[in-house]
Formats: sequence, C-alpha cells, structure tokens
Amino acid sequence: MVEKIVLEGVASYKQKATLQTDKHVNLIYGLNGSGKSTLSEYFRNYFNGSGLYTKCSIQPVPNFDDVEFLVFNQSFIRDNFYGTDVQKGIFTLSKDNATLRKKIEEDAKSISELRSKIADATNQLNEITLKFKEESENFRTKAFKIKQDYAGGDRILEYCLTGVKNSKEKLFEKLCATPLTKQDPQLSIEQLKRKLQTLYDLKEVSITFIDKINFDVSSIEKDPIFQDVITGNVGSHVYKLINKLNNSDWVNMGRKFIGDVCPFCQQKLPDGFVEELQNYFNKDYENAIAQIENLSERYRQMEEALNKDLVECFNYPFLDKLKDEVANEFSILQNVLSKNIESMAAKRTQPSVVCEIQDTAGIVEGLNILIDKANVMIDDYKNKLANIKDEEHKIADEFWGIQRNQYNHVVTLYEEAKRKYEKDAIKLNNLIQTTNEKIDTLNSHIEEAQKNVINIDSAVHNINSNLLQMGIEDFYVKKERDKELYRIVRGGDVGIYETLSEGEKMLISFLYFIELCKGSLQRDGNKLKQKVVVIDDPISSLSTMYVYNVGRLISEYFYPDVAKDANGEKRIKDKKVEQLFVLTHNLYFFYELTEMKKENRDVYQKLFRISKTKDGSKIETMHYEEIQNDYQSYWHIINDTNTPPALLANCMRNIIEYFFGFVKKRDLNNTFMSLKGNRFDAFKRYINRESHSMGQNINDFKEFNYEDFREALRLVFVNSGYEEHYKEMSKL
Repeated sequence: MVEKIVLEGVASYKQKATLQTDKHVNLIYGLNGSGKSTLSEYFRNYFNGSGLYTKCSIQPVPNFDDVEFLVFNQSFIRDNFYGTDVQKGIFTLSKDNATLRKKIEEDAKSISELRSKIADATNQLNEITLKFKEESENFRTKAFKIKQDYAGGDRILEYCLTGVKNSKEKLFEKLCATPLTKQDPQLSIEQLKRKLQTLYDLKEVSITFIDKINFDVSSIEKDPIFQDVITGNVGSHVYKLINKLNNSDWVNMGRKFIGDVCPFCQQKLPDGFVEELQNYFNKDYENAIAQIENLSERYRQMEEALNKDLVECFNYPFLDKLKDEVANEFSILQNVLSKNIESMAAKRTQPSVVCEIQDTAGIVEGLNILIDKANVMIDDYKNKLANIKDEEHKIADEFWGIQRNQYNHVVTLYEEAKRKYEKDAIKLNNLIQTTNEKIDTLNSHIEEAQKNVINIDSAVHNINSNLLQMGIEDFYVKKERDKELYRIVRGGDVGIYETLSEGEKMLISFLYFIELCKGSLQRDGNKLKQKVVVIDDPISSLSTMYVYNVGRLISEYFYPDVAKDANGEKRIKDKKVEQLFVLTHNLYFFYELTEMKKENRDVYQKLFRISKTKDGSKIETMHYEEIQNDYQSYWHIINDTNTPPALLANCMRNIIEYFFGFVKKRDLNNTFMSLKGNRFDAFKRYINRESHSMGQNINDFKEFNYEDFREALRLVFVNSGYEEHYKEMSKL
C-alpha cells in the first residue's frame, strides 16, 4: 500500500508537496489547474522511468512484479479510444467452469491473506528497524562526547580522532572495533598526554647515552694491610715496655716530640732510649705506614674523579622511574666511599688497629645495571623519535583502548540491541521470503487454471449491463468475431466513438477501465498483483444522475467491505483493490464519494485538498466538515471583482453543481434554460462545459465580462426560486 507520495520539481509543484496516508480509499479535491492531473500522471508513468519526476517519490518503493498502477485520466482515454475503432479485449474469468473458478478464487483469497501477512511483517520490520536506528543514534550521541572532549584548540590527542571526528557513525564504529582489554589500561589519559608531549619536546633535543661508572677500587678495598696489626721490632729492648703499654701508636706519635726528656712526663730519658725506639720503629714499620698512605691517597683521588653529576644524566622525562633509584644508589655509594676514606685515615693514624673497609663493587655494579637499563630506554626513545609516526599510532591505540574501557557500558548495550534486532529482522525477513514463495506458487496455480477458464465475454456483458442500468440503450459494446477486440456499436454502425457526447465518451471509457481493473489486457497476464487504482476526474458534462451513477460504480467496485471483528471493532473485511485514489474538481461528486458514516470513514477513508498559490501546488489533509466550508469559500472568491476570469468561472460552476446538484438534486442542464439573450452565452458555455473536455481549456476571455457573469449567476438562483439564498451568500 502506498503510504507517502512526494511531488517536487514537476509542473506546478515548485516546492515539495507530500501526501501521507494510511487509508485504503483516498479522495483528493482541487480546482482545475491545481495539480491533480500531475499526480495521476506520476502514477501512470511511474514504471516508465520518465525523467520528469526525478525529485518525486512513492514510499514504500513499489516493485513492478508485485504492484500495478491502474490510472484513469485523459491520457487513458486518449490511448484507448481516440484514433481507433476498436478497443483491446479485457480478459476475465469465465463462469463456465465453476470448480476451477472456485479454486482460483480460493487461491486469490489466500494470496490476499498472505499479502496481509507480509504487510504485517514488513510493518514490524520497519518498526524494529526504526527503533534500532533511534537506539543506535542515542548510543552514537553518547560516544560522540569523545570528540567533544579531545578535539578543538590545542588538544594534543586530537590526532587520535583523525577520520572519525566529523561523523558520529564512524567514531562509534571505531570505538566498537577497538578490543576491550581484560584489565584497565596501564596508562591514563593524562599520562598519555605527557608521554606524547615529551616525545614532541625532545624531538629537537640531542639525547646522549650515559657513561657507565669506571670505579675499580676492589684491590685497594681488599688490601690485607688494612686488616693487619702493624707494630715495631719485637727484638728491641723497648718492645716489652711498648707491648705492656699496648699503645704503640701513641708512642709513635710522641717520637717526633722526643729529646733528652720524655715528651709526655718530662722526665729525663735513660741513655740509649732514643736509639732503642728507632730500632723498634724500624724500616718495615715505615714501609707499612707508607703503603697505607699510598693506598689511601689513590682511593681518595679515585673518589674525587667519580662522576658527581651522574644523577643529572637521568633528567630525561622518560627516565623518571630510574632517576630516583639511581639517586638512592649513588648516595649510598658516596656514603660508603666517605666512610672508607675515614677508615683509611684512621689506619694511618693508628696502624695497630684493624681497619674495616666496605666493598663498593656490588653498589657500582648495581648502578651500572641501572645505567644499562637507562641506555636501553634511551636507545628505544631514539628509535621512537626516528619513527615518531609509529609512536603516535601506538599512543592512539592506547587512547582508544582507554576509551573502549570507559564506554564499555555503551558498547555493550548497543551490541545487545544489535543482536536482538538482527535476530528479529532475520526472523521477519525469512517469514516475508517464505510467504512470497507461497504467493509465487499460488500465482503459478492461478495462471495455469486461468488458461482453461479465461475469456473476454464477461467484460463485454458487464459494460453493456452497466450502460443499460444508467438508461443508455442507443449504443453498446460488441465483441469482434474471432478477435480479442471490442467495438462500440449504435444500431448497425460501428466506429461511432467520435459521435458520442462528452458525457457518453467519459462513461464508456470509465466502464472499460472498471473491467480492466477487474481483469487484464493479456490472456496470460492476470498474475494477481496488488492493484493501486487512480481515478482522475471521471465526470465531465454529465447530468446529476450520471454523476451519481459514476460515484455508485466507484464505491461498488473499489470500496472495501467493513465489518466488526471479534472485539466489536470495525475493520476492513474484504478489499476489491489494494488501494484507491480518486481526484476531482467537483465538490458535489467529492461529497458523493465521501463515506457518510464516521466510524466507517475512520477505518478506510482519508480526504485531501490540492490547492495552488504563487509558490506552487500543495497537498493538505482535509476534514469532512470542511466540505461545506468550501462552498462558502467559492462565494468569497466570486464576490471579489479582482478574481481572475478562469478561477471565477470554475468557482461559479462549483457553486451551481454543489447547490443544484447536491443540495437540491436537480439536473444541471435545466438550470440555464431561463437565461435568455446573447448576453449570457459566454456564461452558459463556461459553466456548462467541463474544462477537461477533449483535453483542452477554454481561454477566449474576450467575451468575459464580470458583471454579465455575476448577473447570470443571480438570475439562475432567482429564476429557480432561491433569490434569498443568493442575497445571503452575496454578503459573504
């Protein structure tokens, strides 16, 4: 079923005009020239690929294999009746084979039910698709906050959004495609920023490797002399005395102050005492002291040569983690070295005391291990700087890993909604597919059965029966012998279409169209497509009776049957065609087609109005109560002396048709008999003649005179006994 029609860029539709409907029957009212024929022609040319309608559309998009647009308008009459004596036969089902006919009807009913099933499934599919689109848009909007947070200004991580920051869809796809890490990312966003900024800051800086510590003092620290108890000559006569004092270091210190008296007690020393002291502190003792001094001096010099700026070499930001560890270890080394130097100095002063010298080799080795680690990191960073784009990609991956974790709840909800939608969509699509296959099978059965029961005789009978019911007896339709063609016959004459009146031409054309909607122009072309019927102004200069009969035919052959369902609600019980669009300029005819019962009207019918302004044609929904208001609006138009002639004539004709045809049920032809004189000839021609007759408009405005038309209209009402009504409406 057609749900939406958009007309734009064709004929009077300068701007987009939309007709939206959910009803089976759609009545469209509009004055001549408002754009009705453009709408019907769009339907007629839809499957022809005409370039006139590039901006126009029908939704859902019709499928040629499933949908057939049957359009009755002036083009249909011209194509089928003008310039030819015969019309193509319309193939319908014969009543002769009741069994086959019943089977075809049953299959056709099954197809109708299956199509309803497809329509329901399609509606469900559209609903869940729309819901999923709305949910997806909501998820995308939430995730798009990533762009708002990291794009714009001097935001250093904006490059991570390259290619996705201008599209919600692409950004969300990127987020969903990023794997979810099992644990929180090691780096935070702020750390990533610092990492990247450091990379940029050091891009132009020369980064050098750190020299390892060359401090091999193990031989000094492990020299056994520091463990030795250094004393004088045991063979000296003073050995026992010094040994008893147990302080050779004290004695040695006093030697430089010795003279004839003791430097400590100031008593006179025994003869030969100084020589004995010299013998005690002999050359071996002096050599040991000299060795201690030499080792201590070498150790001190090496300590002074040690790189005191080692910690500063770790000032690169990417070495921050190592810097504190190096500083701590280097401080320990310096403390140990200081203590060792102090211990060596003490040994020099007190050679007899055992000196403990700490081994620094392990500390130095630990520092060199840290330096090796730093140099590996420096080498890695040099490579990063040399391949900065690769590093940016790695940081971008880390960035998206963080975002994926942060927005995991959004992605999870989206994936759950997607899985549910895809599961339901697959189920509905499978249902639609299998149902279409069943329809194809039933169509094949119908086509096979039709070969045995199809003919054109029923259409001939139906057309002639309808002519008789409308009181037309002087012409009829006759089947050509041995040919699948019709001829219109009057008496014994054939080829008489051109001799018919405008009303008779319209009637016979419309009856032919009705049969076409029921059948097909090809013997094997009666596949049961969904028929969308479009009827554009099926009345012209018809009498009120014919207008009524045409309205009856439309409602009889195209309107659905309505019945209450099990819940007491009124529903469409049976459809003759899939959908119906009727367009007319005649307010009386429009009212005649309108469903009088509101509860039925609400089930299957919708009203529209096409109007044209300086901005082009537009389509609006119309309410039942507005029909009478339109009658009043016509009076407003003709009471304005500035109304254009063509519009004035149209409005006067609609006033007369509505009042005398619809309200008073009088034959319109009789309303002009009281107008005498040539003065009103133009009025009678304009009002009596349908502007669509023979596809031509009347434009002889030389004869137009507003006062003559106004006076003629007044006389029509006065002579018919409705002068008071005229006076009342003339005041509007």
